[in-house]
Amino acid sequence: MAVPKKKIQGVDDFSHLKMRTMFGPQTLSHRQSGPSFGFGASTREVRAKIFISQAHNATESGSASPGPLAYGLGSMCGKQVDGRKKSQPRWMFGTAERFKFDKRHASPGPGAYGVTASVGAQVSSAIQSAPSFGFGSAERRHVEKVYLSEEHQKSLHGCDSPGPLAAYRLADSVGRQESSRKANHPTYTFGGGGRFRNESESRAAKLPGPGTYELLASVGPQVASNRASSPMPGFGASTRQTQDKLYISPEHEKMHFGKLSPGPQSGTYTMPPTVGKQFLSRNKSMPSWGFSTATRFASDKKGLRGSDTPGPGAYSV
Repeated sequence: MAVPKKKIQGVDDFSHLKMRTMFGPQTLSHRQSGPSFGFGASTREVRAKIFISQAHNATESGSASPGPLAYGLGSMCGKQVDGRKKSQPRWMFGTAERFKFDKRHASPGPGAYGVTASVGAQVSSAIQSAPSFGFGSAERRHVEKVYLSEEHQKSLHGCDSPGPLAAYRLADSVGRQESSRKANHPTYTFGGGGRFRNESESRAAKLPGPGTYELLASVGPQVASNRASSPMPGFGASTRQTQDKLYISPEHEKMHFGKLSPGPQSGTYTMPPTVGKQFLSRNKSMPSWGFSTATRFASDKKGLRGSDTPGPGAYSV
């Protein structure tokens, strides 16, 4: 940390001064100690018993009561069992015929009428059904229920009662009891309240901890604008050629005259060729000749007289 220079009794030496840290309790009265935080050693049960205020106790009401999982929340979809809740309307696909309207106004065709059978049960009330006979479907256990006499009924006493092994179901004694004659045991669940419900706890949670602040280094370039960076000497990176370019005096410049100019054999200048087409307007291009590309008998196609006349050897004498 940089210390501004001040003259103390006319002396500029600061070796006798002792730097004090800005972290932790401050021994000087004009410096305020920063807040310090640490992990508590008390348990959650002890914290819940601390009295803060009446309003705080009102927020803790019901903390020992069973949580939301202890109660069964009924479904809001479908038919509502509770009479205080209104059931939502339900829709379904209709079962009516597709072309019922057309059948009502259309006349029946030749095959619309069917002749009922005269054998079996008659649908029409005007026709009497013939008697039908079949095998009985009663079982032996049905025959035992036929009443004969009082003495016979005593022999069948207890036949229809359930047995002691599989007919009775023993209800579970752990958990919720279905029978109203049995009391349910208390159930406990994890609380669903917020951790920082109080204003003092939420405000303390937003304060920075001990490791929030970062101490900047005092060596090297300083990022903060209120701190001056110390000078840093180093080895130069310039070459001897750069040293020659430094201006000292006009007489000194004469000895470097022409050193930076390119030489005749360094390949800096390129001589253009003198043969062929010249690109510079100052140089005149020499005439050039080549083979022509015209056809051999181009003059015959211009309509000259005698071009289509046969030669001396075309006639046979």
